[in-house]
Amino acid sequence: MPGHAAAMTAPDRLPLLVTADPALLDDLLAMSAAAGVDVVVADSPVAALARWASASLVLVGDDLLPDLALTGMPRRDAVVVCGRGVADHSSAPRRLDASTDSLWRQAVALGAAEVVDVAEGRSRIVDLIGDAIDGPLRSGPVITVVSGRGGAGASTLACALALVSEDCLLVDGDPLGGGLDLRVGGEDLRGLRWPELGATRGRVSPLALRDALPRQGGVSLVAASRDGAAPIPLDSLSAILEAGSRGYPLTIVDCPRHLDDACRFTWGRSRTAIVVVPDDVPGIVSSSILLDAVRSCVADIRLVIRRTRESVLSESDVSRALGQPILGCLPHDRAVARGEPLTSAGHALRRFAEGILVDCGVSRAARRPGARRRGGRSRTAGASSSTAGAQENAARRSAS
Repeated sequence: MPGHAAAMTAPDRLPLLVTADPALLDDLLAMSAAAGVDVVVADSPVAALARWASASLVLVGDDLLPDLALTGMPRRDAVVVCGRGVADHSSAPRRLDASTDSLWRQAVALGAAEVVDVAEGRSRIVDLIGDAIDGPLRSGPVITVVSGRGGAGASTLACALALVSEDCLLVDGDPLGGGLDLRVGGEDLRGLRWPELGATRGRVSPLALRDALPRQGGVSLVAASRDGAAPIPLDSLSAILEAGSRGYPLTIVDCPRHLDDACRFTWGRSRTAIVVVPDDVPGIVSSSILLDAVRSCVADIRLVIRRTRESVLSESDVSRALGQPILGCLPHDRAVARGEPLTSAGHALRRFAEGILVDCGVSRAARRPGARRRGGRSRTAGASSSTAGAQENAARRSAS
């Protein structure tokens, strides 16, 4: 994926590296590659003039800093001085002033925002280069969906949430699940899947990721391949989720029901975890065990009930047993039950998913126009729960 971002960036906006030091240049080029961004190199102040004003970021080597300071380059934002053995204030940036030593005085004269040591501040430089193209981290929320018991419907809900989003990254966390692309009708779309994405490390450009993935409507898919399964490396998963937060207003993860490091990391990286709970006794017992693990990783946990044929429990019963708020009951959809993709889902499931996003506080930028909060609030056991449960049981008896 490195370099894909450059294809979508005007050449005169590419970051500019200004240095004649071969070793420093090698370091900066390696950091640019880690950020997935192409750059332009100038080995003298004269060579830098053509791109000085238009580049999205200028990294100046300390070897050419004195010459640049004397040249009288035009003042501009986003200038950073880099070198070896220079004072590094990347972890606690401060305003530069002329009271410091000669290097700092030259940096101030050039209009530099900070001075970073390439050995100590590597991650800072990688972030600066990446942000110059992608923009700063916008912290789009991560919502994880997991089944309290196998087959409860987490994949169905995760796909439904993604499909009613305006722009979303949908991540398949189960390499043995057969691929979420099947569930959204995108199995024939071209793009990278697990395990090809398993080689991803470090910072990933959101633009490069978006360009590399299959896309169905407003959903970019990180799906499992059906040509061979392999465990998902934790550092690859971390890189994908970070890129999702930077480049998408919403990231949804369909998380398997495991207790491995990848699942715990995903829960910990999530703003909200939604657990789909079958409303029978075995389902509640199984969900209770899972919730003990999820609670250690994420604070905001919501429950969605999946009705079973043997159901005798109300929403308030389930909420009381598990101690978490109920978002509602996952509607049964005949088309999905027949194995058709979620793009064929009926109105009830789509409206339910839209309401979930609203209830979870997802911003309007991530939702399709028209999504509204569902009729009731998230329910927990309490004074009004018995009334809701009685009405629900009465309705069930009438239907039977």
